[in-house]
Amino acid sequence: MSEIEKKVLKAIKKTGLPTEIKTTKMLGEFKYSVFNQHPYLDKNKNKIRTLDIVAKRHIKKIDVLTGSWLELFIECKKSAKQSWVFYTEPEPISLTLMSFMRQLYDFDYEYNDKLVNPQNKKSNKQKTSDTIDILNRIPTRFKNIESKIALSQENVFNDRDAFRDAQMKLLNAIWHRDEEFKENWSRYKLTLIPIILFSGHIFECHYENGELITPEIEYTRYLAHSLPHQRCPILIDVMTLDYFPKYLKLIEKEFFHHQKKPR
Repeated sequence: MSEIEKKVLKAIKKTGLPTEIKTTKMLGEFKYSVFNQHPYLDKNKNKIRTLDIVAKRHIKKIDVLTGSWLELFIECKKSAKQSWVFYTEPEPISLTLMSFMRQLYDFDYEYNDKLVNPQNKKSNKQKTSDTIDILNRIPTRFKNIESKIALSQENVFNDRDAFRDAQMKLLNAIWHRDEEFKENWSRYKLTLIPIILFSGHIFECHYENGELITPEIEYTRYLAHSLPHQRCPILIDVMTLDYFPKYLKLIEKEFFHHQKKPR
């Protein structure tokens, strides 16, 4: 190996690229279609940016246009010096409030849709899942994945705010996705999960018997409400790279084990 190759290798190991490469290979093993460096428009700065990974897979194989899809929006981060600490609660009131806000948003969206489209003769018994916006395609709860809810986050040992950067990239990419499919949500059945993958150490922080404790964890769900035009919070799944294979197995059980195997 030449000296320049050694320098490049040393420098690239400090970036999120190795994490992105490992993540891509894991997703391929679970039969996802993976799109690296997925472009989106950051409306706040009117610039084209890229998200590390968008992974897609059919939930129900009806056909490509009208079938149900699972999409994973993934941003990868790595730091040998920085650790992330999250204030967590098992079942915070804000999670219940978020669910209530989403129900109100569903009702408001459907009501306004009928005002704009008075010829819309959908049955009142029909679920509002055909009219909700993209934020409501993000699951509030999983059946097979347990986690506390993170309400706040701090960086320790390093001031660089990699978590905040990843969070904002995910939110802006999601809003761009909404603009792409605004006219097609009624036939495009989508479940969307935003994910931050961290090749580093994650801790939770809470009081137990009056003492502040900070045990190391592998996974949490972060309650995010960070954009001025964001009407209700969403949950971002935050995990270590080492936990990701286990997470993919849980997602497999959550969304795909009910499918009939082809004869």
